[in-house]
Amino acid sequence: MKLSLSEIGDWRIFEQLVADFLRKIGESTRNSITHVEVKLGGKGRDGGIDMLVILKISDTLAFHEKKWVVQCKFLEKDIAKSHLATINIPSLIHEHGADGYLLVCKKDVTSGITEMFDNFNKNCRFGYKYEIITGEEFLRKLKKQEVIIEQYFPKYANFAFRNR
Repeated sequence: MKLSLSEIGDWRIFEQLVADFLRKIGESTRNSITHVEVKLGGKGRDGGIDMLVILKISDTLAFHEKKWVVQCKFLEKDIAKSHLATINIPSLIHEHGADGYLLVCKKDVTSGITEMFDNFNKNCRFGYKYEIITGEEFLRKLKKQEVIIEQYFPKYANFAFRNR
């Protein structure tokens, strides 16, 4: 049996999965992140932001904060520019005082999205970062999070962890 996002029932659960995954980043001893705060968006149209993630980072001399605007796309097809057409991504980052924009998708993105994010990263005057996590990448990252696997992927967890 293969780990699959098809085990996730709807977009609300997918957003909660992404939020829980991001919270777990702060628990890793392999990075300098000391705390992760996830602020979920409200009900209704989100305007391109599902959550704001605040990472508290220590470089041993001082503590710093990094903020990310996060957008989750739980579509059964690759995300195209038309799926983000009504969002001014750089303005969203600026509006929320963030350092970057993270797009997390159930599937993949089209070349138009990849080009757009590459251009944003290359040409942004403010130094904002633009990142994409596709469904396959997300699954690879999730495989290291056994607690999340057990919570969100019970069929897979039952198969993968039953012989312990």
